[in-house]
Amino acid sequence: MLKPVLRSIEKLLSISVVAIMVALVLTVSWQVVSRYFLNAPSSITEELSRFLLMWLGLLGGAYTYTQKKHLSIDLLKMNAAPKTQKRLADISYIATSLFALVLIYGGAGLMQNSLKLGQTTPTLGIPMGYVYLAVPLAGFIVLVFSWSFLTENNSEEEA
Repeated sequence: MLKPVLRSIEKLLSISVVAIMVALVLTVSWQVVSRYFLNAPSSITEELSRFLLMWLGLLGGAYTYTQKKHLSIDLLKMNAAPKTQKRLADISYIATSLFALVLIYGGAGLMQNSLKLGQTTPTLGIPMGYVYLAVPLAGFIVLVFSWSFLTENNSEEEA
């Protein structure tokens, strides 16, 4: 029952990461063209590209985690017995869940404070809370998939 929801999240995340990457390439390309060929640098591209890069890094990391292709150190796992490998995977999923909770809690607090204080970006005038939304959003996605991987790993053990 949860699998279709997780697949939908993965698909939406995949599309979002590609769209952000395209927007980032276009933004930086326009910055180069406007600065070096038109001699009139765009005032918004530097700020926009910085925020797009932040969103790309956080959501791209979350997407990579959903694919189980995130960077990991497998030295212990490779040389362990199968039962120990499952336990190490459980520990990894639990540790990742704890980190995701930190992202959610800290990111939500940062977002809430920025919105409450009315902070906006200098050039674009976007509320900074929306920029910081990427932090708790990525944390939430990682948390959901960590729990999914943990339950999947333990249900395989019971079968």
